Amino acid sequence: MKLKRTFQKNPWISMFTTLPRKYDLVLFFCCLLLSLIGIVYIGSASMSTMFNNLSGLDNSASAMWVMAKAVIKQCAFLVMSLVVMCFVANLYKFEKFRFPLSSEHYYNLKEEIRVNFTFMPIIMLAIGGLLLACLVFPAINGTHAWINLGIMTLQPAEFAKVAMIMLVAGTFCKARPKATWVELIKPVFLIFAAYFFIILVLQNDLGSAVVLAFVTVSCCMICTDVRLRKVQYVVAGLMAFALVGALFILSPIGTSVVEHLPLSAYQINRIITSVDPFYDRYGAGFQVSNSLIAFTRGGLVGSGLGTSIQKFGYLPFADSDFIIAVIAEEGGLLTLSFIFLLYGIILSRLIMYAVKVKKDEHKVVLIGTATYLFVHILFNVGGATAFIPLTGVPLLMLSSGGSSLMAWFAAIGLSQSVISRYRRGEE
Repeated sequence: MKLKRTFQKNPWISMFTTLPRKYDLVLFFCCLLLSLIGIVYIGSASMSTMFNNLSGLDNSASAMWVMAKAVIKQCAFLVMSLVVMCFVANLYKFEKFRFPLSSEHYYNLKEEIRVNFTFMPIIMLAIGGLLLACLVFPAINGTHAWINLGIMTLQPAEFAKVAMIMLVAGTFCKARPKATWVELIKPVFLIFAAYFFIILVLQNDLGSAVVLAFVTVSCCMICTDVRLRKVQYVVAGLMAFALVGALFILSPIGTSVVEHLPLSAYQINRIITSVDPFYDRYGAGFQVSNSLIAFTRGGLVGSGLGTSIQKFGYLPFADSDFIIAVIAEEGGLLTLSFIFLLYGIILSRLIMYAVKVKKDEHKVVLIGTATYLFVHILFNVGGATAFIPLTGVPLLMLSSGGSSLMAWFAAIGLSQSVISRYRRGEE
């Protein structure tokens, strides 16, 4: 009891361990439950690493250590993610995370510092520096997307997605009568363009770049400022054109055109295998075809936890890119249905509050977080089922890794802050 009172009385401890009053318990519970399910199946999928690294499966002590290490590591990531969520939920105040514009002038230094000082320029520069720092480290599978910290790797692109949600909310959605539409859009456009260029061109991470674009565009489309209306129309037209182009490329006619585009061989193969996963089953289509086999082997109730066959040498990155295939094989349709039910509840809660809140900046945070989750589900599950080309995008809360988990819970922290304010009547 004494320890509990200490946690409650110390504001610094409570900032990292508790959420604001009247947060959404259902949203928190669904995210926590999905993360725990992910830990269970990450432990099971780690057996594929054990199979690749050990000279045989008779070394039971080493086998158990590989599985225990994967589970303990992911549990540590979950604890860190929950701390990040609480910290962000308690710290986030829109007034301190807006982006200052050049048209805002104040007549005394104290007032200028009080009003203009925000954390956003610092956050934007820090993430930009981390994105560039990735280029110093060796490429992993042809991508310079990670910073090796020894005990773990950090992927700054995941945090860039959350930062763009905060940037749009803090730039577009504040009543700024003196600012022109150019001043409003300039910081968002320049920072997004810089992040997008670094991730796509320098890091060679197409999946993260596309997710960043979807999240940023969805946030921009929510703002109701009339000065942005023409820009929103242009962006909507470009997105529609891109969607039509993507549908054409993924059609049988489009695949013949893809072969003549200036793309690398593996990118062309990924597009072709999404149209016909079995055209080169033992070559370019090896991953996708075996993922589909895992889905069919699972049936209604699955083969049982830890009994997947496909993860042993047939599914590269079974604990991350193809975790959904392992879940389908071992847990079956019932487990998949439960998982997507939880995802559906999370999305519906975020959208429900986005409809209810009045301020644009709060809508941006909630819709941006929902888009972040939806696009990750679409790209990961779509890639594993040959609906779209493989992108290497993780399945949030289920795939192994600390960066995506911490970034997601940071986004949930932003949403819980908004929801708490709305439910307390402080919006």
